[in-house]
Order: sequence, then C-alpha cells, then structure tokens
Amino acid sequence: MSAKSEDRAGQQSAAPNEDEEHRSATRGGLYLTIGMLAVGAILVIYAAVMLGAQLVLATHSATTAATVVGYSRHLEGAGHGGCGGWAYDPHVAFVTSKGMKATATVSNVQICTAPSRGATLQIRYDTGNPSQAQITDWFTNWGGPLIWGVIGLVIIWWGLGTPPFGRPSRAKPIVEATPVVQESNNQRKKRLQREYAARAQERSSDPELRRYAQERMQESRRTHPEQRDSGGE
Repeated sequence: MSAKSEDRAGQQSAAPNEDEEHRSATRGGLYLTIGMLAVGAILVIYAAVMLGAQLVLATHSATTAATVVGYSRHLEGAGHGGCGGWAYDPHVAFVTSKGMKATATVSNVQICTAPSRGATLQIRYDTGNPSQAQITDWFTNWGGPLIWGVIGLVIIWWGLGTPPFGRPSRAKPIVEATPVVQESNNQRKKRLQREYAARAQERSSDPELRRYAQERMQESRRTHPEQRDSGGE
C-alpha cells in the first residue's frame, strides 16, 4: 500500500472519533443550558410570586404597632443563614384601623432568639383579614425577592449564551488540514532519471543542451526543494 493510501485510511479512521467527540460536547452543552434555564426560571418565578404577594397586600393593608404576647418555635438548620437550632415566630396583638382587637402570628422574618413578651413590633396587616400580618422589614419583603429575581435572570442570560461579562464559546475551533503530497516510488524514479539526464546534458559542450539542462534542473529544484541534491552525477 502506498503512503498516500495509508494517509487516506488514517484520516478516515480518525473521522468517526472526531464526530463522536463533537456529538458528546454538543450533548453536554445542551444539558448544561437546559439546567441553567430551569434553575433561572425557578428563581424568577419565586421572586415574581413573592413580589406579587407584596403588591397585592400593599393595596389593602395598613401598618400599626403590635405587642408580643407569645411565640411558637421550630427547629431550623444552620444552612443559608439559618438559626442552626430553634427559630421563633412571635404572636402579636394589636388594634386595627377600625378599632377592632386582633391577633396574628408573624413569620416572615427569621428570629433566632425568643422574643420578649410585651415587646413592640411594627407590622403590616391585611385590612380584610387582620390575622394575615407580617413584620415591616423592607429587605425581607422586597429586597430578598428582588435579589433572587436578578440572580435568576443572570442565570437565564448565561444559559442562553449572552452573559453580561462574556463566556468562552463552546464551539470547537476548526483546524484545516494541510494536504500532504507524497511521492510514490515510481514517480521518484522517473524524477531521478530526468535529473540524471539533465546533469549529463549540462556537461555537454553544446550551449543549447546546457541551457536546456539548467532549465530542467531549476524546474526540478522548485518542485522538490528538499531533494535538490538527490540523484547520481
């Protein structure tokens, strides 16, 4: 088998491996994109629900000072800023804008120490259902959901491939193969014969033959510069 045939066979055997690697990289990028879009969508939906609830409450609510009359507690882990033990939800009593006495349990703010009975808390309550109340903490009610929503949008943007700070492309660089021209034994033999004949004519006393031989030698050297000294004298 000639060198050219062996080279062609090697290229054909390497092609399936390159195709498989490309397909694997494409599948991996697709799974990553789907995962990022899903996580981003969950965060955006969570933020939208929380902010929507605050907007609805703001349309029919009022604020007032409430007095702590007790509390309930539950165990909470230490992860994500948790208490790592007991967390407390205060029970408060207050008077509505209509002059009615009401009680509520507020749990929108994380409290890791038992609240003191008789302490005063500023709350916002639903005027139609005063038992629905929350501590008026701006960061918990508005800031937190806004931050999570922004994070979700950034993740979605990243997953779509247009992040604010740029990202290296997943595409593999295309490397163009330079064709390798190899000489068969028969072609090399004929070339050496031509060079030998040209050298013989070069030594001739005929000026025309010498000029012809020189042209042939120059042409051969331009075509095969790496073998310009091959052949016999």
